[in-house]
Amino acid sequence: MGRIFTESRYASVVSTVALVLALGSGTAYAGVLITSQDIKNGGVKRVDIHKGAVNSAKVANGTLLKGDFKAGQLPAGPAGPQGPAGPPGGPPAAKFFAAGDADGSVQRSSGDVSVNKFGTGLYRVTFPASVEGCVAVASIGATTGGNNVQVGGAGATINPGLGTGVTTVLTSNGTAAVNKPWAIAVFC
Repeated sequence: MGRIFTESRYASVVSTVALVLALGSGTAYAGVLITSQDIKNGGVKRVDIHKGAVNSAKVANGTLLKGDFKAGQLPAGPAGPQGPAGPPGGPPAAKFFAAGDADGSVQRSSGDVSVNKFGTGLYRVTFPASVEGCVAVASIGATTGGNNVQVGGAGATINPGLGTGVTTVLTSNGTAAVNKPWAIAVFC
C-alpha cells in the first residue's frame, strides 16, 4: 500500500510542475469578456493588451470611428453631387484703359480708343461707350516697358457733353503742363 501512495504522490508532483510550466510559458490562455463599462472605468489599458492581439476578426463591424485610424489610411469616399452655382461675377475692375506716348499715339488699350492731342500735356481720349458716372484715373510713365519712373503727375477728368466716352488727360512735371507718356483707366 505504501508503494501506491508514493507513486500517486510522484504523479501529483509531476503533474503540478507540468501545469506551472505550461501556465508560465505563455502557452495557456484565459478568455475574458471586456465590456464597455470596463473601458469607461479604465479597467483595460493599452499595456494590458499584447501587440497583435486585436485584429479584424476580433473587432465588430461598424464599431471603429474615423479617429481610430492614422491619417491617410481611410480611402476617400465617392464625390458628392455638384453644389449650386455661385453668384455671377461682376464686371472687370476697369471698364476701359489706354496708354499713350507723349505725342498722343496709343500704345495699348482695351479696344476702340482714339486720342486727340490738343495742347501741351493735354490729351482727349475717346472710348467706345459712355463713361459718364464712372471714375477715371491717370498716371504718367513709359508705355513700352523700360524705366517707368518719371517726375510729375497726371490727372483725368470725365467730360460729359463732349461726346460718348470722352476723357481729358493732363500730364505735368509738377508745376506746368508737359508732354509725357500717360496711362488712363476708367472704372464704372
